[in-house]
Amino acid sequence: MDPSILGKRVAQARKKKGWTQEQLCREARVALNTVARLEQGHLRQLRTDTLVKLADALGASTDHLLGRNVAAKPNAKTSAPKRTRTPAKAAKG
Repeated sequence: MDPSILGKRVAQARKKKGWTQEQLCREARVALNTVARLEQGHLRQLRTDTLVKLADALGASTDHLLGRNVAAKPNAKTSAPKRTRTPAKAAKG
């Protein structure tokens, strides 16, 4: 986890909603110190449940907040190939 990316993404999403850090803390039910340190890039570890609470409150995915969004290539396949069934062979008896 890159704390600077996560902190920047959280701050951007929070500001887009027009929220203060205090409002985000109330909505996500996390400590103000956590959000402040996170946005400043000083938080080196973040519990998974805290990340999920922040993402839910901000209406963002955890992947987005972590900077894991990868732009899809124009002709890239986005789903797994379909499997076809082969007929079962008759049992020899």
